[in-house]
Amino acid sequence: MKEERRYLYERINLLRLFKPGNIGFRDVFFRYSFTVMGFENMVEHCSYNQTRNFIDSRKFTLSEEEIVSCNQWLNDYCNAPYTLLKESIDEFSWGLEQDDTPTGFEQHITALEMTLLPQNQTGKKQMLANRISAMLGNSPAEIQQLYQKVMNFYRFRSESLHEGNDSNITDTELHDLENITREVLKKCLIRCKIEYDLDSSITWNEIKNQIMNDLIRQVISLKNEGILPA
Repeated sequence: MKEERRYLYERINLLRLFKPGNIGFRDVFFRYSFTVMGFENMVEHCSYNQTRNFIDSRKFTLSEEEIVSCNQWLNDYCNAPYTLLKESIDEFSWGLEQDDTPTGFEQHITALEMTLLPQNQTGKKQMLANRISAMLGNSPAEIQQLYQKVMNFYRFRSESLHEGNDSNITDTELHDLENITREVLKKCLIRCKIEYDLDSSITWNEIKNQIMNDLIRQVISLKNEGILPA
């Protein structure tokens, strides 16, 4: 039962990373048999474990083309690559399961901090904004837009946590942050597979240090070019 549940969580979380949409499970059914004194017994068991957000009306659907790429995604990134990034993925997934917007917002920011920043890092706001925009931006304008978005997200979170004002954290803002978190985690999961295929003994901390060092160099270059603020 434990292994079945672990497998289900992994598959659901990989689907959640593949694309947006409200997906999860509510009941997990087990059928198992055992033999006592020569008599075989069959047991039907249901374990209630809702992971689907019951207030999120978005549907998770796949086109014919997406089914092929989704199956490839599940095959490529299950097991070892997933396990390497599991803590960050779990945090992201926990944010998707929240039924209030501010809590989901907080979980996604935490997932990003866990993935791209050192532990107990000071000055998180600007550093995370720099790194996300460098990782995901494809043009100077897009890099600057992403930087400003992340800075705004931190302001919204601060208003919610310290002032009790969550008026800026709308469903639109939540889903925007969700999509940014998803794209960061997808890139890191792909990196996990690449590094694991080269060295099966590698740890997430080693991969994370590589990612952070790459981003530090990119951010310095973007600052020198005047694309990111000094």
